[in-house]
Amino acid sequence: MAKVHKMYVSMKKIFINLQIDILCRVLNMQENNLIRFEVGGVVDYDKNEEPAVLVLRSADDEYQLPIAMGAREIASIIFALRREQPVRPLTHDMFKDFLIKSNCKVSYVILKDFNAGVFAASMHFMYADGTSIEVDSRASDAIAMAIRFNAEIFCDKNVLEKANAYLETERPMNDDEDDFFDDEILRQLSMEELEEKMLSAVAQEDYSAAIRFRDEKNKRINNNA
Repeated sequence: MAKVHKMYVSMKKIFINLQIDILCRVLNMQENNLIRFEVGGVVDYDKNEEPAVLVLRSADDEYQLPIAMGAREIASIIFALRREQPVRPLTHDMFKDFLIKSNCKVSYVILKDFNAGVFAASMHFMYADGTSIEVDSRASDAIAMAIRFNAEIFCDKNVLEKANAYLETERPMNDDEDDFFDDEILRQLSMEELEEKMLSAVAQEDYSAAIRFRDEKNKRINNNA
């Protein structure tokens, strides 16, 4: 019994030290150009459509950050937010179970880069012995795992400024691409062509383009209803 108590005390000390270490890291991040965000909501989500938009809101309500994602990625995040369990484990749930059984957790995630409409992120893991590692990931995976571990979500302020500038000017396009986003040209595309281009844009993770194709497709469906 004494041995079990001693082990319990030891584990409790490790846990407390980990919590202190994470808190120190968080405070350090806030001083190093990183802004803490929370999930604010989901826009245009339909489980049968691609894509949707996840909106992050800064903890102080000063900033909002929309991130376009595929329907599957958004669905995984929604399951985590609602604390719902699908009939079969999602990949993120399986990964969470693996980490817990490996005495590891996601301590925080960072949206660290933004290029041509796509965010790049990193997940930061910590083991029970205090060892930490960093792994590059998609923004959707990082956010989905952060929610499952109640971990902090950060965005570099420079990345936020790049993303906002991109949203204000819309995605830079070359001459060939520009034709596809002209309203008149969009109207000339068949439903099959819109579907094909939407799926192609999703495959390339160009969700801003995919939304334009999807919206044109849905507008026609609604007009014919």
